[in-house]
Amino acid sequence: MKKYIVIGSIAAVGLGILAVLRQFDLLMQHELKVVGKKITKLSSTNIAFTIFVAFKNTSLISFNINSQSYKVYINDKYISEAFSSKAITVKSKETTVMPVNVDIVPQNVIAAIGSDWATMILKPETVNIRVDFEINLSLFGLDIPVKNKYVTTLKELMSLKN
Repeated sequence: MKKYIVIGSIAAVGLGILAVLRQFDLLMQHELKVVGKKITKLSSTNIAFTIFVAFKNTSLISFNINSQSYKVYINDKYISEAFSSKAITVKSKETTVMPVNVDIVPQNVIAAIGSDWATMILKPETVNIRVDFEINLSLFGLDIPVKNKYVTTLKELMSLKN
């Protein structure tokens, strides 16, 4: 009889581990999407805006985001970096919208893209924007870095609601 209890206990622990691993896998299959923007400052020396990023959590695990780091590239040329250390709680099976503040110096953009600035204005659909990001999660007392990238065009980004 003890043999069956031991075998049953091992099976229960194994199934529990598989369930946790499945939820962790679902967590890593998250979906990030830019859902809005808000321009806070627009001048010849500084462009400041907030991008609203939706984090879709498909797992049954709730967690905290301790920090976010974003590097912005236009046509594969580094432009700017954004960082937020505001703690955000992401609940299971929910989408959480996170604000990310971005400051850009127009002179740095012009220096990075060179003569392509006219194309940016006249053909925004040809301007590729890539954002490499790292989000640091706190889960079960562990800090877990999650890296990914978001790719869009200037035209798509400008069409988002303010």
